[in-house]
Amino acid sequence: MDEKTNSVLAAPPAAAAADTATWFIDANTLHCIDQQETNLTHGDEVYVASIRFRTTLGVAGSTSTAFTGGLVDINDLNTGESRTIPNSMGRVAFPNVTRLGAAELLAGQHLQVIGTATTVVESDLSSNNLVNKLFTEAADEVRPILAAATEGLSLADLTDEDALPGVFAQLVTDVNGAIQPTLLQKLKLFVTSFGDADDPIDRKLNVFVAVDDALAPLVDDTLGDALDPSVGVAGALRTRSYTQRFEGRGAIYDVDFSVSK
Repeated sequence: MDEKTNSVLAAPPAAAAADTATWFIDANTLHCIDQQETNLTHGDEVYVASIRFRTTLGVAGSTSTAFTGGLVDINDLNTGESRTIPNSMGRVAFPNVTRLGAAELLAGQHLQVIGTATTVVESDLSSNNLVNKLFTEAADEVRPILAAATEGLSLADLTDEDALPGVFAQLVTDVNGAIQPTLLQKLKLFVTSFGDADDPIDRKLNVFVAVDDALAPLVDDTLGDALDPSVGVAGALRTRSYTQRFEGRGAIYDVDFSVSK
């Protein structure tokens, strides 16, 4: 760990007023790089499905997961076109998130982690009830796996300045290990069990640790290499924007995301 990071954790300023707010992870815009359907079908019909997750490190019973719903097809999407993703489908809210600084961590407060697992789907004939059922089941099955990975962290792990970067890196690995296999298993049902099913194109993670601006560079540096870009984005919870590519089953889409409060 470099001297700058060491000094931030070893001699933190006095605790400031709690930085508590509602934060949003927002899938804003869908860009069609290569459509799946031919021009004869008037382009693709696409929806964006997100599972919301939230946990407090080292706090038993703090983990929650949910399928956010609000699905609506974005119709007639052709190569080169872009469409706004409705907030009802793309915007996921996390109320009462408190970003902690070094003083709060050393005083024994526990870090929160928020995120989404987002899937882009080319719509065919799967019913809305079926889609809601599969994603709700996935969220329910992810919860105990994610809880086992995050709630057992000790306070010593979270206040040891030398161990903290490794804890963050392992955290992202554990989140991915909890969510991706379960989600993948559910998405396979679309293409193996239901006739002319919707086509899941790709899925991505968005994982953010609720630290203040002083600790954000440490978290961003640590998590920058912890999650492969093909899997998703991870870092400190701060205002940011980025684009993720969803590619598979003959289609390529880019989705613009923003994180804000």
